[in-house]
Amino acid sequence: MDIMQAVKKNQEGQAEVCRRKAWCWCRLLTQ
Repeated sequence: MDIMQAVKKNQEGQAEVCRRKAWCWCRLLTQ
C-alpha cells in the first residue's frame, strides 16, 4: 500500500472516532 494512502486512511479513521465520541457526548448532554 502507498504510504500516503495509508496515512489518509488513518486520518479518516481518527476523524470517524472523533465524530462518534462527539455524537456520544451530544447525546449525553442533551438527555
